[in-house]
Amino acid sequence: MHIPHLVVIDGLDECNGTEEQSRIITTIGDILSNLPTHLQFLIASHPEWEICKALNSPSIKDSCVLLILDK
Repeated sequence: MHIPHLVVIDGLDECNGTEEQSRIITTIGDILSNLPTHLQFLIASHPEWEICKALNSPSIKDSCVLLILDK
């Protein structure tokens, strides 16, 4: 039995530049299929356009759950 692990990335929208924000999300998406299932990511951010666009990319979209807290 594996103990679950959670990687928290808070304030992604505060990262310098939209390219870096997208790169972080894309990198996570690229490696998700090679990671053990007990490793999960929680990304907290304001809904910036580039971040939303990256989260809707094919490598991420089917592996994530979007939870909107500001409505």
